[in-house]
Amino acid sequence: MARRSWASPARLGALARVAAARPLVFDLVVASPAGPWERFGVLELTGPARTDADEPVRFDPLGHPIPGLSPAGWIRRVREGAYAAAQRVPDADP
Repeated sequence: MARRSWASPARLGALARVAAARPLVFDLVVASPAGPWERFGVLELTGPARTDADEPVRFDPLGHPIPGLSPAGWIRRVREGAYAAAQRVPDADP
């Protein structure tokens, strides 16, 4: 399904205002170094963002990859530290 191209706002506040007015739909695409881009999913943003203060949400694409979509070896090595750090949730009380 082809989608109309549009420029999404770069600032979070502007993006939230647009999402509150209408759903924003993004195609999630992937390509191998020599292959074409292929859509593997769709992301739809609706309404204002909710905080995750009560129950933090952390994504772990290395520990829980999308079936059939695993990061390439060199990308995995480069991002490993960043993904591990993102899993650590700071305590609510400093």
